Amino acid sequence: MWKYRDYYKITKYLGNIASAFSQLLNVILLGSSRPNQSISTRCYIKSKEGYRRWMIAETVLNGLFLDTDHCRNAFITDYLEARSFVQECELVLEETTNKREEDKSDV
Repeated sequence: MWKYRDYYKITKYLGNIASAFSQLLNVILLGSSRPNQSISTRCYIKSKEGYRRWMIAETVLNGLFLDTDHCRNAFITDYLEARSFVQECELVLEETTNKREEDKSDV
């Protein structure tokens, strides 16, 4: 019998694969210089910058996903994930720096 936890893990895993595939296509097919940005996020950002073709692409993607805010939600998700990653890196950097300073003071 499926448990909610198993269902969550599988959907999260499949979502991660879809996101990675979108990022790969964004780089290979669309020539993006930002490899961690999904096509949906790129559509949202570029349409807000006023690019007409990206506005059309955003409308098409939102329609494909049957969600009028799909690209906006993708942008927010990518932003939050990037912010979380930066915070994790800052903690590791701080710990590493503190350890190096302690090692120097022991000598």
